[in-house]
Amino acid sequence: MVARGWREPEIPYFCLQKYKRDKDPNGAPAAQVLAAMLVAQHLNANDGGSAQAREHAIYGCYIVGRMWYFVVLSGTEYAMSAGYNAARDEIFEVFAILKSLKHIIAEWNAN
Repeated sequence: MVARGWREPEIPYFCLQKYKRDKDPNGAPAAQVLAAMLVAQHLNANDGGSAQAREHAIYGCYIVGRMWYFVVLSGTEYAMSAGYNAARDEIFEVFAILKSLKHIIAEWNAN
């Protein structure tokens, strides 16, 4: 999780669900990361964060084998990306997405 706060997360921005093996992946990683994002959204709305922080989208990601999937939750709507294969040149797209997220969070914290 990427969050504002010292030692204890106060305002979560990004949730990363744990890695699932390609063979016999137990559970539903998309549902698990969405659940974590809903909790982050709830914490942002109820734990005294700034109004601006409460209005930000929550970003998430889950990984199954070599496939990375990104999720955005804004209000009551969410979107999931197609998978990015980290064993191919798509790894550069994964890196670019994570780097973009870093800039988004830095801008939020600058305000």
